[in-house]
Amino acid sequence: EYGRGGVYTPTSGQVWKGDSQPVTVGDIGVQTLLVRGVQWLARRPVNAEVPANFPTAKTTSIGPPLD
Repeated sequence: EYGRGGVYTPTSGQVWKGDSQPVTVGDIGVQTLLVRGVQWLARRPVNAEVPANFPTAKTTSIGPPLD
């Protein structure tokens, strides 16, 4: 039904065929927001944990890329 949809716009960059994954894919903040955004879009409880090393205004946190 029109008007009941959700929009989530992740701005983590793009990967094209033959490219390696951009550094932003390894960012803990990007990974966390992606999972939580998908939960929200699916109209499920947004219950994915926010990790203790979630980046702040003064810190960054790079982890392994998503599989």
